[in-house]
Amino acid sequence: METEIKDGVGIVKKEAVLSLIVSQLTDYGYNSLATAVAKYTNVEMSAESNSMLAQLLYIGNKYKDEGKSTAKKSPEAHEDGDVTTTTNAGFAGSGGTGSGNPNDDMDGISEDESEVDGLLIDGTKGGDGTNEVQNTAPDYIMWYQTTHKGPATAAAFSRNGQYLATGSADTTLKVIDTDRIKSPTQKTSIEEKPVVRTLYDHQEGINDLTFHPNGIVLASCSDDRSIKLFDLSVSQGKRSFRYMYDSHTINSISFHPSGDFLAAGTTASELRIYDIKTFQCYIPSGSNGSGEGNNGGHTKGIVQTRYAHNGSLIATASLDGSVKIWDGVDGSCVRTLENAHGGSPVTSVNFSRNTKYILTCGRDSLIKLWEVGSGRLVHDFAGSVHKKTVCQASFTHDEAFVISGDEATNTITCWDSRTGTFLKRYGGQNQSICQIAASPSFPAFVSCS
Repeated sequence: METEIKDGVGIVKKEAVLSLIVSQLTDYGYNSLATAVAKYTNVEMSAESNSMLAQLLYIGNKYKDEGKSTAKKSPEAHEDGDVTTTTNAGFAGSGGTGSGNPNDDMDGISEDESEVDGLLIDGTKGGDGTNEVQNTAPDYIMWYQTTHKGPATAAAFSRNGQYLATGSADTTLKVIDTDRIKSPTQKTSIEEKPVVRTLYDHQEGINDLTFHPNGIVLASCSDDRSIKLFDLSVSQGKRSFRYMYDSHTINSISFHPSGDFLAAGTTASELRIYDIKTFQCYIPSGSNGSGEGNNGGHTKGIVQTRYAHNGSLIATASLDGSVKIWDGVDGSCVRTLENAHGGSPVTSVNFSRNTKYILTCGRDSLIKLWEVGSGRLVHDFAGSVHKKTVCQASFTHDEAFVISGDEATNTITCWDSRTGTFLKRYGGQNQSICQIAASPSFPAFVSCS
């Protein structure tokens, strides 16, 4: 960070300060304001939102406060200064108060630090978590419902939870401002309708959505074999500003936490990695079948792919019944869970925030929690049926619970993530639930059918 001397005092240059302001505004969810400031001051928008400005202010205030009592403290006392769908998409929230941090992610955080708030399973009794204190199921209530002309097939939250996007088999996408979703007892004015944008640019149904870490770019993939990027900061913009085509149907996409790369899973067996700046596509050497034994690629199409929260790993779930973990840097396959669901297709995969565990869902009607480092099955979650739909399983915002749909009852099922205990069912949908996504910052989730 460049500095200069002004009036005999060392300061950070104006450009650097303005860049920090823009990044902080984006991190707070003020994307339009951040864009306006960037344009007015000719500051380049950061590829990734961050809270560095808030962190620096914290450190400065802490240093200032400690400086008042330096005479009473030894130098060692300062060592703790750490930098530190008609079909629908239904949105449900917990009646309780969320404890999640909107900015809770893995960027710049070591694995040890992340373990403080991350999912940790106490395995002292056989590794099954049976000695864990039982959680009480949250009281989710229906907050909001929006409709598409066709089945709702995809949903994703922005990293800070401010925006929610849904995609449909009718080819449209909707962007919802979660701040405008009120409780059922409150009325919403016409000027504050939750749906802030409807996007059109695909020729066939939407399969997956993911927000760029900066919160203002939304990526979508479709049966039309395309990935499209939409700039949400452009007023009234309804079409994509960039796109890329593949030779196969694209089932799933996931941004690297830096925003520089996009992982894609298609009906082909190879994992794709796209460079966002050049749109060049890379296929990891191990993904094309060149690896030895279990270190080779999938033998059937990839249903879902997800980056770990720190970008170090990529997980893929496939129709071949396996789950593979890939190195986020060199693309090598570092672990394979063969027959993860008894040979049944695996339809979803998600990392815990500390990257220690992955949550998978398969057409054997089981959801499973695995330890990434050892490949050990921690426990499974039974009680819901997944036989026909490409169903998803997700951690809640605080990773205390696991939620998924049940196609037999059209309900949402909830389990204790640490013990695997079935806790509760939630109604609200009239048809099978094919997608479920939890807010990263507060106790709420969206279900699609």
